[in-house]
Amino acid sequence: MLVTALRADIINYRAAASFLDLEGDIDSVARALRRFGDSLNNFTTVGESDIPIRMHHGVDIVSDTHDMVQNQGEASVDILLRLNNEFIITADGQLSAIIVDTVPDMTISGFTTAIERVQMEDINIKAAGTLQDMFIVIVPRRKGASALRSVEAALTVIPTN
Repeated sequence: MLVTALRADIINYRAAASFLDLEGDIDSVARALRRFGDSLNNFTTVGESDIPIRMHHGVDIVSDTHDMVQNQGEASVDILLRLNNEFIITADGQLSAIIVDTVPDMTISGFTTAIERVQMEDINIKAAGTLQDMFIVIVPRRKGASALRSVEAALTVIPTN
């Protein structure tokens, strides 16, 4: 968190120095933090309109023994995400998927920023995943629109490299 705050240039160096409880003069530690922060790459952000976001209602989390997974070629089911023996599929489920595609230079901290923003709205995240420059968040169907707005808002502050 300290490095993130230093990169974002949103830190009170003197307060951080006293909080760290390091040996030495607080002003010296604050100057060292400032020099370290200056040596880090600053965050850049992406514009909300620059990122394609999709929402699918009616998704479900199922195991590999589920009929729809077993008969995938015959059913009109898309697999959105797979982790071990669990699948997130498009079906007539009670969940919604927020899918964010092609976030340039997205870091894992950017993904967590979006997750935290959804959680701040008191939305129960059922599943989430990221791969390269995209991520997916699964929430209850009734909370899909709220989660979408939260992710859109987070995209305006997601740090990129």
